[in-house]
Amino acid sequence: VVLFFLKQQGQIATQLSTLSIRTRHSMNELDLQTTRDLLDNYRSIGSDILRLIEFIELNVMAVRKILKKHDKLFKMEKISNIYLSKTFTDGFDTHLNQLYHYGGISALVTSLRTGFYELGHHEGFLLGQQQHLQLINDNDNDNDNDN
Repeated sequence: VVLFFLKQQGQIATQLSTLSIRTRHSMNELDLQTTRDLLDNYRSIGSDILRLIEFIELNVMAVRKILKKHDKLFKMEKISNIYLSKTFTDGFDTHLNQLYHYGGISALVTSLRTGFYELGHHEGFLLGQQQHLQLINDNDNDNDNDN
């Protein structure tokens, strides 16, 4: 579970990095449709992050239940405290503690938020330009009709 989580987290980070680089390199050349397409890509990555969090929460719950069942069956050899502890016990690292901390996920969400902000700001700029040009065209048409 932990290795899958780390692998998925890495893949999402790579997707975000690639999308961010693509966005920043072409920001001055983006039209409204391309901007919206990039926003859709960010939304898709956001959905992937949510699915990963749901997967991890489900698996952490399953691991807890399995460990509790083990402790119930083998009262003399309780192990749930070792595996479910959020701190290391006598240097014993189960790697499960990585599932309790969302540091990597938080970094992904921050990158996602930054991408949304930059593209949303750019989309607003493009919409403002589009409306400005429409007003100019409308004024020109009104002036032509007056003559």
